[in-house]
Amino acid sequence: MKIYYDPQVDALYLELRTLSAGTAIARDLAENVTANYTSDGQLAGLEILDVSTIAAEEELHKMVLEVSPIVQHVDKVAVSAVVA
Repeated sequence: MKIYYDPQVDALYLELRTLSAGTAIARDLAENVTANYTSDGQLAGLEILDVSTIAAEEELHKMVLEVSPIVQHVDKVAVSAVVA
């Protein structure tokens, strides 16, 4: 994952998957927010325009990355209940 901020155009881009040029399928999610998808419908990135109206400008020049611990996925859970 990569995060880009371009102060000249005040845009933030969160890249989840690398796409070849011209292959993104763009869908507007809200005013100034666009999602880019792969050809098979997977989310590839998010673009936020006028991001300084959302975040303080000084916050755009630093980044804090929080990573949660990996949680083991449980496919099947046995549940028993007592019905009175």
